[in-house]
Amino acid sequence: MGRFEPIHDAHAIEQVALVLQTQRNLDDAELTAIAKAAEQFRGEFTNLMQLQTMSFGFGSLGVAPRVAPNQFAGTALVKTRESGIIESELRLDRSSVSFRTTTYTRWPEVWAQIRRYFAAVLPIYAPAGEINAIALNYVDKFYWDGEAAEMRPTALLRDDSPYVCPFVFEAEDLWHSHVGAFRRVDDLVKRLININLDCLDEEQPAKRRIVSITTVLTDTLGNAGYGVLEVDDAGVKFFCDRAEQLHIESKAIVGEILNEQACQRIGLREK
Repeated sequence: MGRFEPIHDAHAIEQVALVLQTQRNLDDAELTAIAKAAEQFRGEFTNLMQLQTMSFGFGSLGVAPRVAPNQFAGTALVKTRESGIIESELRLDRSSVSFRTTTYTRWPEVWAQIRRYFAAVLPIYAPAGEINAIALNYVDKFYWDGEAAEMRPTALLRDDSPYVCPFVFEAEDLWHSHVGAFRRVDDLVKRLININLDCLDEEQPAKRRIVSITTVLTDTLGNAGYGVLEVDDAGVKFFCDRAEQLHIESKAIVGEILNEQACQRIGLREK
């Protein structure tokens, strides 16, 4: 009999990303200040790149298009392997800051790294706590060790999971299950929960059948019928609290998707 295995020995996480979006765009002076603030992390990455934008203007027929020169749009710090594959990226543009990594260990270690980056730039991005959204994205991946024709979803998933479309459990071939809904978390936050499960045939690193679980939780602020965020510390504490809460719920959701055997295999029940 075949079985599902996580893509790593200790966990199944292929990638994690955390994004903060602000209510306004930074002006040129603020964007330059962000670039200077990011220089302190230069030694932790392979490359530092300036993001550029180009705009096009079109007139009436017979008039040549106008092309505006490249404009400074932000900064990206990237760490790559010798093969060129990106391991991690810190991206800072006019209205958002994001960090993603494919070298996940455990949340405390990754969160300590992310927290340093975001805390350094939040006073510039949101001096009055002008946060629009905070999103946490996990991609977990399991591969089937056995004959593809013998693979069954119940070998990995709970057959009563509220996050998996029921027809999936009758599938004998490839399948997809994408669900999402908004939830009122409190008087400030409206949360979008989006869960995408995909059963695919993967060619690299070797041909195999996999199940990918993408969990995206997005806390949005400033919604009609909700309160207004009022902070005096550029929202750093609010951001940290929300990021921790998003992690806790993401972990709980995955625990409701995977069967007990899979949860134990990746140590999901461990504190």
